[in-house]
Amino acid sequence: MASVTASEATMTLTYDRVRQLREENPDWDIRTSPGGHLWAFNWDTTPAQLRAGCVATIDADDPSELAAQLREQDELRRAVGG
Repeated sequence: MASVTASEATMTLTYDRVRQLREENPDWDIRTSPGGHLWAFNWDTTPAQLRAGCVATIDADDPSELAAQLREQDELRRAVGG
Protein backbone atom coordinates (compact mmCIF):
# COMPACT_ATOMS: atom_id res chain seq x y z
CA MET A 1 0.00 0.00 0.00
CA ALA A 2 1.35 3.43 -0.94
CA SER A 3 1.93 5.91 1.85
CA VAL A 4 0.44 9.38 1.81
CA THR A 5 2.89 12.27 1.62
CA ALA A 6 2.60 15.26 3.92
CA SER A 7 1.52 17.50 1.02
CA GLU A 8 -1.18 15.00 -0.01
CA ALA A 9 -2.46 14.87 3.56
CA THR A 10 -2.52 18.67 3.74
CA MET A 11 -4.37 18.87 0.42
CA THR A 12 -6.97 16.36 1.67
CA LEU A 13 -7.48 18.38 4.85
CA THR A 14 -7.81 21.56 2.78
CA TYR A 15 -10.41 20.03 0.46
CA ASP A 16 -12.33 18.64 3.44
CA ARG A 17 -12.32 22.11 5.02
CA VAL A 18 -13.49 23.71 1.75
CA ARG A 19 -16.33 21.18 1.57
CA GLN A 20 -17.25 22.11 5.14
CA LEU A 21 -17.17 25.83 4.28
CA ARG A 22 -19.51 25.20 1.35
CA GLU A 23 -21.96 23.41 3.65
CA GLU A 24 -21.75 26.15 6.30
CA ASN A 25 -22.14 29.01 3.80
CA PRO A 26 -24.81 28.03 1.27
CA ASP A 27 -25.29 31.65 0.13
CA TRP A 28 -21.71 31.71 -1.15
CA ASP A 29 -20.42 29.97 -4.28
CA ILE A 30 -16.99 28.78 -3.10
CA ARG A 31 -14.43 27.83 -5.74
CA THR A 32 -10.84 26.62 -5.66
CA SER A 33 -8.05 26.91 -8.19
CA PRO A 34 -5.74 24.01 -9.06
CA GLY A 35 -3.07 25.85 -7.08
CA GLY A 36 -5.25 26.00 -3.97
CA HIS A 37 -6.39 29.64 -4.08
CA LEU A 38 -9.96 30.19 -2.90
CA TRP A 39 -12.75 32.46 -4.04
CA ALA A 40 -16.28 32.97 -2.75
CA PHE A 41 -19.00 34.70 -4.76
CA ASN A 42 -22.35 35.93 -3.48
CA TRP A 43 -24.50 36.48 -6.54
CA ASP A 44 -27.37 37.97 -4.48
CA THR A 45 -25.46 40.93 -3.05
CA THR A 46 -27.74 43.97 -3.18
CA PRO A 47 -26.80 47.58 -3.94
CA ALA A 48 -27.66 48.48 -0.33
CA GLN A 49 -25.25 45.84 0.93
CA LEU A 50 -22.52 47.10 -1.38
CA ARG A 51 -23.03 50.66 -0.15
CA ALA A 52 -22.72 49.39 3.43
CA GLY A 53 -19.35 47.79 2.67
CA CYS A 54 -20.38 44.25 1.79
CA VAL A 55 -18.62 42.60 -1.12
CA ALA A 56 -19.81 40.15 -3.73
CA THR A 57 -16.43 38.45 -4.15
CA ILE A 58 -13.89 37.26 -1.59
CA ASP A 59 -10.50 35.72 -2.29
CA ALA A 60 -8.18 33.96 0.12
CA ASP A 61 -5.00 31.92 0.20
CA ASP A 62 -6.30 29.26 2.59
CA PRO A 63 -9.55 27.98 4.12
CA SER A 64 -8.98 29.67 7.49
CA GLU A 65 -8.58 33.06 5.85
CA LEU A 66 -11.69 32.48 3.74
CA ALA A 67 -13.69 31.39 6.80
CA ALA A 68 -12.73 34.58 8.64
CA GLN A 69 -13.73 36.77 5.71
CA LEU A 70 -17.03 34.91 5.28
CA ARG A 71 -17.84 35.44 8.98
CA GLU A 72 -17.02 39.14 8.66
CA GLN A 73 -19.23 39.51 5.59
CA ASP A 74 -22.12 37.60 7.16
CA GLU A 75 -21.99 39.83 10.26
CA LEU A 76 -22.00 42.92 8.07
CA ARG A 77 -24.89 41.59 5.96
CA ARG A 78 -26.93 40.88 9.11
CA ALA A 79 -26.28 44.44 10.31
CA VAL A 80 -27.46 45.81 6.95
CA GLY A 81 -30.48 43.56 6.99
CA GLY A 82 -29.66 41.06 4.30
